[in-house]
Amino acid sequence: FFMSKGSAIPRLAFLGRYTPGERLSGPEKAARRIYDTVRRRTGIEAEFFTYFFDGDLSNRAMKLGGYEVDAEKGVATLGLARMNGALSRFDPDVFVIVNFERFTFLPLNWARRRKLPILYLAHSIIAEENERLRRHAPLSMRVKDAMTERRLLEYSDKIIFVSEENRKQALRRYHVHGETAILPNGVDDVFFEGSGEEVVQVGRRIACSSPSSLCMVPAV
Repeated sequence: FFMSKGSAIPRLAFLGRYTPGERLSGPEKAARRIYDTVRRRTGIEAEFFTYFFDGDLSNRAMKLGGYEVDAEKGVATLGLARMNGALSRFDPDVFVIVNFERFTFLPLNWARRRKLPILYLAHSIIAEENERLRRHAPLSMRVKDAMTERRLLEYSDKIIFVSEENRKQALRRYHVHGETAILPNGVDDVFFEGSGEEVVQVGRRIACSSPSSLCMVPAV
């Protein structure tokens, strides 16, 4: 996907939530590992663009015009007013949205205007989660989620889902025009000791060759 979209060695702009600590959700861990692997082990030039999420540490001024850069990791934390300018200076060839975040709404439009190929990693269908788990969340939040998810799923050239059920949910709710693929959730090797463990995934059920087993339940 990356190599077929123009330059021989493309410049990738990653967007999403980059959490520097170790207390990570599944999507956050996936985002960081994908980015770190691309940046350190390939010849691809990549930078990660993220947002000031923490309301306790980030005031409105930072959320609008804040600017912090970790040059060693290639991570830029930006306010909304700074986002498009920073992307223009980096001048990416491909947009990679590694997890769902509402701030991606604006840079997604920026990428569309420049006809950049867009890859979206859909770890879940947010509208489904909101209906089942967040029915009492503020209406404004649910509306923003729906608008952002619609743009992500309808504008992306390629979408990677974690299950066939997620793909079916997306197709029922949205006009998905891009190519789709399934990349099931895996199990972090931190759960296993030694070597020789065989981990087999069938849908969302995880079983080990040892008597113990692990079941992943991303949503109830």
